[in-house]
Amino acid sequence: MSVIGITGAIGAGKSTLSDMLKKKGFPVFDADAQVHFLMENDFEMIKEFQRVFPDCVENNRINRRILALKTAQGLIDVHSLENIIYPFLIKLRDEFIRVNLTLYGDVVLDVPLLFESGWDEVCDKIIVVYALPEILKRRVMARPDMTAEKYEKLTARQTGIDEKMKKADYLIDTSESLEETENRLEKIIKEISCAK
Repeated sequence: MSVIGITGAIGAGKSTLSDMLKKKGFPVFDADAQVHFLMENDFEMIKEFQRVFPDCVENNRINRRILALKTAQGLIDVHSLENIIYPFLIKLRDEFIRVNLTLYGDVVLDVPLLFESGWDEVCDKIIVVYALPEILKRRVMARPDMTAEKYEKLTARQTGIDEKMKKADYLIDTSESLEETENRLEKIIKEISCAK
């Protein structure tokens, strides 16, 4: 049984890789998607936001647009935000691992800030996804509502790719075709299976 972590810079192709793994039958914990789920559905988290960031809660719902704006303006400290979110997210993650390891034998954690959050410690194997810097920027800048300023702030929070690559068990370069990415992933899956 293995917990496989996937991480990499924004725009590197983590979601694409996760989708490939889902199609192969792997249960995938998408950390970003789970944060959004918690913000919309976890009453205890909403209460905590109401206590710490009351301007970001309206009608017992977290207003993510206001939250993002205040964070971008530096009015909300990112670490304070993470201090609220992470305990709830870790609880969800641990339950996901407990249930799915038993059912499937392998699980995948798709986490942009895997090393920064210390989540690499719960992983048996880590795949770092990367691409050429110009390709990363082109992919990210094509997203709706993305600006150069926002891109700079997002990338500033992430550990440098060289440091991530040193800590990785496997590397996947997504600069080339989807077919080449999938072929590399297939080889990695086989290696992990053979190592058990």
